Amino acid sequence: MSMGLSGVGNWTHCMGGFEQYSPYDTELYIRWCQFGMFSPIAMLFGMDHPHYHEPWTYGEIALDNFRKYASLRYALLPYIYTAERGLYDSAKPLMKPLVMDFPDDENTYNLTRQYMFGPSLMVCPVTTKGALSQSVYFPGGEWIDYETGERISGRQYKSFLTPLDILPVYVKAGAIIPMQPLMQWVDQYPTDVLTLDVYPSGNSSYEMYEDDGETMDYEKNIFARTRFASQLTADKWTFTVAKPEGLYHPNVHTYLIKALLYKVRYIFTINYISLLA
Repeated sequence: MSMGLSGVGNWTHCMGGFEQYSPYDTELYIRWCQFGMFSPIAMLFGMDHPHYHEPWTYGEIALDNFRKYASLRYALLPYIYTAERGLYDSAKPLMKPLVMDFPDDENTYNLTRQYMFGPSLMVCPVTTKGALSQSVYFPGGEWIDYETGERISGRQYKSFLTPLDILPVYVKAGAIIPMQPLMQWVDQYPTDVLTLDVYPSGNSSYEMYEDDGETMDYEKNIFARTRFASQLTADKWTFTVAKPEGLYHPNVHTYLIKALLYKVRYIFTINYISLLA
């Protein structure tokens, strides 16, 4: 987090460590990889031939957990890429201490084991060996446990169990998170279907950034932004997908909208044509 505050938005670390491979420290490896997948750059690299900290050398549990969070990171690439554009525009890093987003909350000033990943995800890595639980601070507003869907009120500390296969991640209420299909490498195939994970709360919006991903044309303002908006009232939820704006023409997307809702009617508006459901 200090790197981000110092103006270095993209940095990395060797998941599992660079040297001193040990097949007996599976817990450390699993927790390190969970944290690594929610770092600005995810890198698996190390010495100590012939293992190089490859996940399958740590057993099936470690391998399954690595797959889980590597898959999640690939799915989050549209969200990550948009946040990286924010770094380019404003120097606001993808991974940042909570005080940057909640400067009026003094409780965030000294938090060193939880951080924001983009505008909507709060990540709380488990860093204590053998930990069965850990305390998390929630800033103002409402938060949702990414794994369970539990809603948590802000401005409080709360303790949670920490099973080894779960990285504690919490979603800020109102979030709109674009996700792509699972791929084995970046741009393995065109992203024709985008899933929008929506956590409705009052009025909220999100602008997804896209460019060609290959050239420097973004420096010539050849890019596009697509705005999504969510409006939740006591008895109705309205979600709007606007037409992409900008000099870049992205692939035509089909949107799969997944929302955490409780007994309300919902209306989808795509390019300002309403669909009542």
